[in-house]
Amino acid sequence: MSAGLAMGNVIGIAVLQVTVDLPSVAANTTGVASVSVPGVRPGDFVFVNKPSHEAGLGVVNARVSANDTVEITAMNTTAGAVDEVSETYVLLVVRPETLTTGLVM
Repeated sequence: MSAGLAMGNVIGIAVLQVTVDLPSVAANTTGVASVSVPGVRPGDFVFVNKPSHEAGLGVVNARVSANDTVEITAMNTTAGAVDEVSETYVLLVVRPETLTTGLVM
């Protein structure tokens, strides 16, 4: 069985720093931080580099939720709440030109 791949051109890539203040994340749940990032648009791909390690806390998703807004989801896998300090994260934002589906490689 073959699978289709989403294919398309990249028209823009940006690397930038943003200050992120994750919310206090309760035990075994997720929390979302909303960050202002001027210029991002729904459909952009966002990759996140968290600058420090906190046992049991991981960044599990990043998405453009609206124009100029990135939401970063963190998961707490510990038995207690985790409240991280505000940090400067590095984001890689990739803007596709268009996406097509169905091309099999």
